[in-house]
Formats: sequence, structure tokens, C-alpha cells
Amino acid sequence: MVLAQTEIDVADIKAGRKKLNEKRELVDVHQPDSDSPLIEYKSGKIEPYFSIPEIENIAEARHNAQKLQEQVNVTKAVLFAEEELENFTTEASSEDIDQDWFTRWRDCAEKVSNEDLQRLWAKALAGELVSPGSYSLRTLEFIKNISKSEAHDIAKLAPYVIGRSIHQVPCLEEDGINFSFLLEMDDLGVINGVKGGGLQLTMNSQVSDKYENALFHNNKIMLLKHESATKSVNFDCYKVTKLGCEVLRLGVFPTREQYLEQIGKQAKQQGFEVIIGDWVQTTKDYGNYYNAKTL
Repeated sequence: MVLAQTEIDVADIKAGRKKLNEKRELVDVHQPDSDSPLIEYKSGKIEPYFSIPEIENIAEARHNAQKLQEQVNVTKAVLFAEEELENFTTEASSEDIDQDWFTRWRDCAEKVSNEDLQRLWAKALAGELVSPGSYSLRTLEFIKNISKSEAHDIAKLAPYVIGRSIHQVPCLEEDGINFSFLLEMDDLGVINGVKGGGLQLTMNSQVSDKYENALFHNNKIMLLKHESATKSVNFDCYKVTKLGCEVLRLGVFPTREQYLEQIGKQAKQQGFEVIIGDWVQTTKDYGNYYNAKTL
């Protein structure tokens, strides 16, 4: 309620209906008579009429309104960050956020009045509170300068990111993730390897007596198994950059089961047993899977 009223007051100040007096109290502004002249006739010429003191008052009012709006923006972003923290499975770190990082975050967040963007900045703050160093200063600058269309394209790419890779499977092209689109993402710095035709991801076993490894895709897990521990599975992919990973962590994106299945088929063609199931993260390092099915 207080924030809502403050936003109304800011709008009134910007519109010239209210101002802050010397005691920093919000008071109504006397509206000039609508018949007051905006022009006057001098020496045979029509000239605009203005008063330096009046211009100074208007400039001061706008400055005060802007500062109030910036404080409202930051406060709302912090409140949204508190909401985000309630959904985290891990508690906030006891380590302090870097002061330079927070200053940069505040400078960016105070310029944003759109609620969707405020929630984006809130996610960054919440993530940094839980794990300081999660979002670099470069990532903050990237978010600050990104266009709406670029943000839309990154969100389009996001459901195909597994770990730090985007696997080259048929459904990419079918879903509009074509070479031209991927080049644009490469130019943005979100992924790399596109211009060279992609990279190869090699996955070795995580245990010593047989082959076991897994890919995680949102709430899904794909287990890869083989009786030989020396086997490795290879995938053609594009790599997601550090910047890309940090930016993508700010969103919640749908799971593409067809995409996961096509990756599984590639592993199966290499002789691996492939099991896909639902995944629940129970702690930072552990989780459980269920509803498993063999591909």
C-alpha cells in the first residue's frame, strides 16, 4: 500500500500537481489559471513567455520525482527478491555480496519501472544472495542493455540448453532454431561454436566399475548406462558461454521431452542403455528420480 501511494505521488510530482517543500513534505501545487498567457507580444513579434524561476522549480520537481521513482523501483525489486528467496531450496549464503556488484545492481534496478523487468533484476539479486558470484558484472551490463527482441530470442533458445550445451538434433530445425538463428545467438555471446559447425561433447563414466552418467533437463533426468566403464558417449553440440548460462538461470523455461528423447536416441545408437525419468532435486547436491522408462 505504501509503495502504491508513493508511485501515485511520484506521478503527481511529474505532472506538476504536487511538490516537495523545504521540509521535504509533499504539498499540492497551485495550478495556474488556464487563461495565463504562454506567449506575449513584443516589438511587433510574438515571443514565448517563460520565467527562469519557474523553469528552475519545474526542473527541481522533476529531479525530486525521478529520485523518488528510482527508490520505489529499487524497493520493489528487493521485495520481489524476497519472494524469490522463499522458493529457493537452499538458504542465503553467510558470505556478503560484493559491494561493487550491489552498487551496479542498484544502479541498473533503479532505472526499471516495468514489473516484469523488476522481477528479472530480483532473480539476479536473489541468486547472488544464495551464492555470491553467481552473476558477473558483465552479465548485469548484458541484461541492462539487451533489447526486447533479443530477450525473446534467448527465451526461445533456453528450452534446448542442457548443462552448458545445446545438442544438434532434428527438432532444433523443426522448432525454428536454425543456423541463422544460432549465428545470432553466437554473435550475442550466449553460445559459441556455431561458426565452426559445432563442437563435440564427450561424456565419460562417473563410476569406475561400469559406465554411468546422466543429463538433467529441468525436471527430467536421462540416465546413460553401459557394462564397460571405459566407454564414452559423444554428442555434437554448441557450447553455452558463461554469460549465457548466467542469463539463462534468470528464467524458468519448459521442458522439451522430444528434444531429450532425440538426444537419448543418439546415445542408444552408440550402444548405451538410456533411461528417462522425472527428477526432483532434494538438496543442492542430491535428488531422486521416478516414473523411469527405458528408451
